[in-house]
Amino acid sequence: MSPDSFVQLSMQLAHYRLYGKIVSQYEPVLTKGFYHGRTEAMRTATEKAATFCKTWMNSSATDEKKLNSLREATVYHSSGIKDALTGKGIERHLFALKCIADKNKIATPDFFSSKAYGSSTTRFYPHPTVATLL
Repeated sequence: MSPDSFVQLSMQLAHYRLYGKIVSQYEPVLTKGFYHGRTEAMRTATEKAATFCKTWMNSSATDEKKLNSLREATVYHSSGIKDALTGKGIERHLFALKCIADKNKIATPDFFSSKAYGSSTTRFYPHPTVATLL
């Protein structure tokens, strides 16, 4: 189990325990392997994270079920980090497309004004990767 994934999911669970909902947060992922690489955003508020939080807070869930949901969520999170590290992330790409459209006064697709896109890009809490803290 990745220490980074464990910490990120622990933060999701802490927020869920306090407020009863998953928080929109992102984890910056370094893309320094690419020329002028900066960061990609990995969203930690995933369906697997939500399932993990709900299962963990369910008093009738067995310890085995709780651990399985944690494992599934950490594997999924680690996969997302790997995708971002290898240039397969979409967050910065979408942001760049929106900025270019706005700058050139080009109409953007409805997607950019959707509730889903808006909630995933606002009111988020950036959390550094564990590796950057060491």
